[in-house]
Amino acid sequence: MTGLRLFACVALVLPCLAQNTPELARILSFEAEHTGSFPAGWDGNPRDSIALDDKVVHGGKWSVRIERHEGASAPFSGILKGLRVDFTGQTLVWRGYLRTEGVTGFTQLTARGA
Repeated sequence: MTGLRLFACVALVLPCLAQNTPELARILSFEAEHTGSFPAGWDGNPRDSIALDDKVVHGGKWSVRIERHEGASAPFSGILKGLRVDFTGQTLVWRGYLRTEGVTGFTQLTARGA
């Protein structure tokens, strides 16, 4: 198979808002000023499969493109952001937008508590 391609335009303009945490939508978006092709304030691996995208977006100026090819340097690609926020006793709404093309396997949007 040549060019196995996972195109996940993860336009996470995340209205991930809990009561009294209006800053989360801003913190979890990709709209921060960027100095390169990787989204500022985010982490992910392998970095060569993740890039900012200003062409395919969903409610904002930026999204993130995860594009994998056969022979990629890791078994999967992911982008993540760690936050220390206490949501005890609150309702958390987690929303995102995944646009996929030519995916084999799966894609997912996950929130994990520690």
